[in-house]
Amino acid sequence: MLLSTSYRVVFFFVQRKSNVRQIYTKRVLRAWDTMKKNFRVFEKSDDDGFHVIYRMLGLKLKVFNVKASLRDLREQVEDLKSRINRDNADLVAAMWETYGCTDFLLKHFDFISHSRFAWQSYFCHFWLIWFSCLLESGQIEKAERMIDRFLAYRNGRLDEFERFLPVSKYMFDRGIYNERVMMAAKVHEALEKSRAENLFKNLLEGKKVAVVGNAPSEIGRKKGAEIDAHDLVIRFNNYRLKGFEKDYGSKTDIWVRGSGGSDVEDRTEPYRLVAWEADYDHWRVAHNHLDILYRQLCEGQKIYNFDWACHMSLRKASGVDFPTTGMVLIWEIFRKFGNFNNVDFYGFSFCQDKFDTYATHYFNDRTEAEAKRRSRVHRLDKEAEFLQRLVNGKGNFDEN
Repeated sequence: MLLSTSYRVVFFFVQRKSNVRQIYTKRVLRAWDTMKKNFRVFEKSDDDGFHVIYRMLGLKLKVFNVKASLRDLREQVEDLKSRINRDNADLVAAMWETYGCTDFLLKHFDFISHSRFAWQSYFCHFWLIWFSCLLESGQIEKAERMIDRFLAYRNGRLDEFERFLPVSKYMFDRGIYNERVMMAAKVHEALEKSRAENLFKNLLEGKKVAVVGNAPSEIGRKKGAEIDAHDLVIRFNNYRLKGFEKDYGSKTDIWVRGSGGSDVEDRTEPYRLVAWEADYDHWRVAHNHLDILYRQLCEGQKIYNFDWACHMSLRKASGVDFPTTGMVLIWEIFRKFGNFNNVDFYGFSFCQDKFDTYATHYFNDRTEAEAKRRSRVHRLDKEAEFLQRLVNGKGNFDEN
């Protein structure tokens, strides 16, 4: 494939504004059509057959058939656009989940919103996070305008709105909703009500509480009856009772479950409370969790979640960016009561002389390799050191 030396082909037009790249597909295809009119093709017979290699924005494009080249180019462009959009959306989501609605995020969204290309191609979660931020910051009128513009580009489709509870509640109140947005709005109302009524603190107030982790530290210690003698027993995620009653007890009043992964098994038995780890004002409802939350609500199960203040104050006090579900629960108890006078702990690494470096369970649901892989996102040694000081009252902790 030869090109005239007096003709230059521009494959991509990249407009840079701050760190944002906008790739215009129409210009790509126009440049490709122009190029085809200005070259001659010479077939070659080598091991790979006739081919030409182009390098564009880090992508390697090998074209074996000139007639198929346009189709291949389209696929490469769409793949690149998808990767850029997903990376941008994931970065924004991480910032939102970690730091909440910041001025930086609001300015970033506002800047991107001036691009028609972005409205047409960016992942819907990107915009739904912005709408969440606008609602949180009190910019209700702007949120309404931007949501209406977003719906115009999507022909009114509301899919994925249900993963953002505050946005779903706002849409439900406006009368613009489908069944799943309605479900999300009802869940949001229930969680807001449980926090407003201080449901978690009222349930624990004046009671003897056993917090039972899933670490194997209680194996052979026969503390099951001691655990069950408490007024309330709290357990986590995929806890097991059958076959472990002598060491871990048989009673469960409060189930605390993670909200990010799909590995937590659903449970349908009634509890006095089901506490979800996520701050759903700054966290997307993942996987099938909306169906589970809504079913619990319809069954009369009391539900609760740990809010923004809990997560932010814990990160500030501990220096741990991604705490375990157990750590979040223990910190919430401390925030509500300021001490652990009526609380006993079982099945936690910080209760041991030597801290665990990865999370194993007394019911052996993981291989060692799997346990190490799943523990990479956490700092278990740092968690254990912090919780040991917190529970033993050794240190000053700012819970605000």
